[in-house]
Amino acid sequence: MRPLHTNNPPPRDEPFDRSRQRMLDETSRFIEWGLANPDKVEWIPKHPVGRGQFSDRLKNVFWSLILHNPNLPD
Repeated sequence: MRPLHTNNPPPRDEPFDRSRQRMLDETSRFIEWGLANPDKVEWIPKHPVGRGQFSDRLKNVFWSLILHNPNLPD
């Protein structure tokens, strides 16, 4: 997920509870957006846990798609 761009970054001394709630709210908005726009969400590769790993090529392709997706919300 791309970092959110905001004109009002949280204060450095933001209380933990407020920071936690802000992160939960951002995550909730992103999930709701993804469910409402399934055609704009990248496919996430998967395989059974503990059985091998993804190739470097697949990892590079996946992250380049995610980090350069213009459809993701800001």
